[in-house]
Amino acid sequence: MNKFRFRVADYKKISRALFLMMIILIPLLLITVFIFSFNNSVFSVLIGLGFVFSAVLLYFGLMKYYLIYDSEFIVDDRGITERNLKTGKIQNFDWNMIDSFKYTDAKHTIEPKEYLKITFKNSTHTITVSEFTKDRARINNLVEFRNQIEKYL
Repeated sequence: MNKFRFRVADYKKISRALFLMMIILIPLLLITVFIFSFNNSVFSVLIGLGFVFSAVLLYFGLMKYYLIYDSEFIVDDRGITERNLKTGKIQNFDWNMIDSFKYTDAKHTIEPKEYLKITFKNSTHTITVSEFTKDRARINNLVEFRNQIEKYL
């Protein structure tokens, strides 16, 4: 039984949250422009833009708090067990539940990163872990995690 600890991002939920933000933000922006269009002062426009900017910052802060978290993983012959260290929630995933497993270099960062993503068939949950290649201890932990998963797949 091997235990691994990583900072995890659930990109399916993050994408959904960004989509919902846009659905909420566009009407909010239009209502703000409509309300402040009756008053042509620059001060009113700045207050409206400040309100929208504050709403976006609050939303991103909440999204980061709830969708990026530390987890501990146990890999064994039954599957992968994830324990969210923030909430204590435990999820078990059998090996036959894995829909896709991808391990590549991250191409969207300035510094080189290794990227591991696991999606599941009957769940909206994803496991997405990335580590900078310059941090050898974390990369070795990620490589060992990948090797354990590949051993059972």
